[in-house]
Amino acid sequence: MEAYLQMGNQEEAKRSAIKMMNDIVGTLQNPNPLLFYPIIKIQEGQTAVIKEMKEMPLEGLLKEESLADFQQDEKFQIAIKKLQQDIQNCK
Repeated sequence: MEAYLQMGNQEEAKRSAIKMMNDIVGTLQNPNPLLFYPIIKIQEGQTAVIKEMKEMPLEGLLKEESLADFQQDEKFQIAIKKLQQDIQNCK
């Protein structure tokens, strides 16, 4: 997304932001234990992605001034609402 913004390609940047939000929704792949153990221990039945890890990019997308124009786009708004709902459903 940043590369598209640097090139002035707002449409591709917006598409990248929407794709990122859609990719975050749901459960993402578990972290590789060879790389992250013992720092991250995923318990059985626990989702790999916690609420805070989804909130960080959402907050950035909402606060980043260079993305302010995206807020008016219907697809962007739908992706934001979908991600917000997913965050509310996190345990």
